[in-house]
Amino acid sequence: MSSSIVSLFVSESKASTLVRTAALCADGARGLCSAMLMCITLLIPNAAVAAEKSVISQSTLMLLVSGDATGLTIERAQRMNVPYIGTTTFPSSGNRLELLGADSTVLYSVALDGSGWNLGGSDWVIDGDILRRPTIAFVVKIPDLTEQQDTRVMAAGSVDEVSLLAAGSFDVPIAFDQVYSNAALELLATRGWKLQMTLPEVRTLFSNGPSEERYDIVVLGDGYTLSEKAKFFADAEDWSDWLLRGTEPYASYRSSFNVHAVFRASAESGADHPDASPPIVKDTYYDATYAYNGAGICLFTRDDEAVLRDAGLAPDFEGVVAVIVNDARHGGCSSGPIAVAYQGSSGVGNDTLTHEFGHAFGGLYDEYNMFTTYSGPEPQYANMTADHTCSKWNVWHGIGGVGCFEGAGGHMYGLFRPEADCKMRASHEEHCEICKEALVLRLYSRSHMIGSFTPSALNVTVMPGGTSTFAINSLVPGGGVFRWYVNGALKQAGGSSFTYTFGGGEHIVRVVLEDTTPFVRRDPANLLETAWVWMVSSP
Repeated sequence: MSSSIVSLFVSESKASTLVRTAALCADGARGLCSAMLMCITLLIPNAAVAAEKSVISQSTLMLLVSGDATGLTIERAQRMNVPYIGTTTFPSSGNRLELLGADSTVLYSVALDGSGWNLGGSDWVIDGDILRRPTIAFVVKIPDLTEQQDTRVMAAGSVDEVSLLAAGSFDVPIAFDQVYSNAALELLATRGWKLQMTLPEVRTLFSNGPSEERYDIVVLGDGYTLSEKAKFFADAEDWSDWLLRGTEPYASYRSSFNVHAVFRASAESGADHPDASPPIVKDTYYDATYAYNGAGICLFTRDDEAVLRDAGLAPDFEGVVAVIVNDARHGGCSSGPIAVAYQGSSGVGNDTLTHEFGHAFGGLYDEYNMFTTYSGPEPQYANMTADHTCSKWNVWHGIGGVGCFEGAGGHMYGLFRPEADCKMRASHEEHCEICKEALVLRLYSRSHMIGSFTPSALNVTVMPGGTSTFAINSLVPGGGVFRWYVNGALKQAGGSSFTYTFGGGEHIVRVVLEDTTPFVRRDPANLLETAWVWMVSSP
């Protein structure tokens, strides 16, 4: 792929790294926008071949973005010394970041989940223990192309993408003619992720391999004083062990995760209890409080930007963070990528945080019910339906207790859940089969199951008649099923390595790794198949 120009945009004016105005391309004037950009070279081997994974850049830019429906700004940028590995097939609809070529061809895109916010409105919305706010804060990772050529990022989108922002055009809060250049981005990165008053301590609790090959979970604590640092790390390790060794499907896929903990001391222990008599006020770093926005059971942090900034101090961070609050009162909430729960005792707090993590990581919905009737459209969540036949999970009917049970999503009538009990209904229960399936698919959508690969170079030269061996390290539980292709023809079924003798010319060696896990019976996006490709030249 030769020199191309890049613009990065988020549907419905999601301004990202180098922010331009949302209105600039909202009317489809892509040619005008593209013409303003500089050329770069983006190497994606054989992008026409579906489902390959590739090293898009040798480092990654992590961006902290905040704002509301009127616009977004970049608070911080941080360069991560890990390769950006992505698939060469990518989303073409829904909320996303897109890399555009000189002719407005999409070279790359990154999907964004906007279900955690209420950006189409002006009020707080609390659904059970899911908090939807009219403000936004999230971390997104993109390929770091700044070292190759001058790049520009601007906002654009189409008005039919309404799940992240309401329909319409939103201007970012900067001048129309302002563009953040490489120099501006480098300045943000030079300033660092956060100016620290007190230095945090970062520890890796579980290390299963290089970050570019794993999903990195970050755990923070609020309401832990300096003298309680050891307690925080013990609590963080206890929950991590609970999640990765005692909770399915995480336990089966634990080799795919790393866990890091970041300690930040609070002035006082505990959290605010504004509904107590008299009210209890604690001085904590992330300002955790019960009765968030008036909902008694909702325990959440007021300074979510500080949460995300500190999570970014870990060796790597996928954007989802768990926060343990050092308080004995039951409570928890999730909002967007942040899951919060009380510390508790005897595993009770661990169950609650795992429930909240199911919202933040898995996009799962609450399955408990109250005395109301639902009358809205079909929910987007995997574990809830308005269809009384529950056809959404019909391939699971009769397996592992899966059926059609009325009462979910905070409603007693009109919504149905997959099983009588589930962790998303009562946190001490196991995840139901549908939730397990959704969690596995979410892991595959955000990571990849191919670890190290040989040859490490994606472009290989072999003399005519020469032999070369290719191999990959599978992260699939049990190893998975391998298929090896040369120029589209199946040459070997099975085996993590493959040896082939090449004739002259150009060749494509492609390995497909398939996970046949019983956790998944529906995979419409074919996420359980991961492929890697080498380009072989035999001159």
